[in-house]
Amino acid sequence: LAERKKLAHYKLSDNKTPKYLESEHVKLLPDIVNNAFYKEQFDSVEQCFKVIGFNLEELGSVYSILAAILNAGDIEFASVSSEHQTDKSNISNTTVLESAASLLYIRADELQEALTSHCVVTRGETIVRPNTVEKAIEVRDAMGKALFGRLFSWIVNRINTLLKPDTQLSEDDKGFNIGILDIFGFENFKRNSFEQLCINIANEQIQFYFNQHIFAWEQNEYLNEDVDARVIEYEDNRPLLDMFLQKPMGLLSLLDEESRFPQ
Repeated sequence: LAERKKLAHYKLSDNKTPKYLESEHVKLLPDIVNNAFYKEQFDSVEQCFKVIGFNLEELGSVYSILAAILNAGDIEFASVSSEHQTDKSNISNTTVLESAASLLYIRADELQEALTSHCVVTRGETIVRPNTVEKAIEVRDAMGKALFGRLFSWIVNRINTLLKPDTQLSEDDKGFNIGILDIFGFENFKRNSFEQLCINIANEQIQFYFNQHIFAWEQNEYLNEDVDARVIEYEDNRPLLDMFLQKPMGLLSLLDEESRFPQ
């Protein structure tokens, strides 16, 4: 954004580092702005968004929310003492408040009220109580965390929507899909993918390992030591594993060979 002269549009300074970006490695914003690695990462992520199908308006909204979070992190609070209250807080840098509010497309007074007060409902009656400085800081940081979490969830849901196959496709053309390999356990879905086959084979190998240690080797140990023990019968899944993993005629070996063979 700095390279594209858009920092001012998102209310970000080119010489002051937002509080949420400060770390032991980053002290000044120029450390970020002038870093070629960050520029390459940003361009790569933005290009991925565009390839998936995000439009410029959606990208602008993402940047606005992220910039609003950074601006909100710089909002500072001061204690206000009055005749009746000593634990009331107020925002001391209203310019930053207005910047964050404009990026969120809300009024500054609404954001200020949300940060410096809270509502308590008692017996159907709503009571508005002021926040102390410590409480206001906690609310500010919690709001930033919630905004970031909601934005992340929206991005994930939007990606799923954009990658969803066209419902107008015929039964023979299922479109593209992304398979995720987990290690939850044996599954038998309506449509079982290659990834699910891989995890089921892995679990079969774990079962074989269990059978070897608990049954086969233990029973051999009993026999070697002339221990009178009842022979436990169990289903050996070795033939099933051989069908998939045996070389060179196992199913996976054959698939590997076919995929390497010039078409």
